[in-house]
Amino acid sequence: MKCNVKFLLKIAGALAAVLAVAYWALPAYHAEILALTPLSVVVLCPLSMVMMVWFMQRPDKSTSSVLPPANQVLSSGQRRTNHL
Repeated sequence: MKCNVKFLLKIAGALAAVLAVAYWALPAYHAEILALTPLSVVVLCPLSMVMMVWFMQRPDKSTSSVLPPANQVLSSGQRRTNHL
């Protein structure tokens, strides 16, 4: 599976921002943060894939409000057959 470049750049930007804030906020750990930077580049694509899978599995609120739940569709269909 190929990484989506646009999403990969968003994840890279977020990761860079987290590392920059951590570098600024934790001056005692500058060496450790700099050592984590190459590792973060290596795990960037797998991390973005996990994020994409997570976003794809979340329920989409825009389609759920338009379509009725399946049990309501079934019950309305049963009511129609009962009236006939």
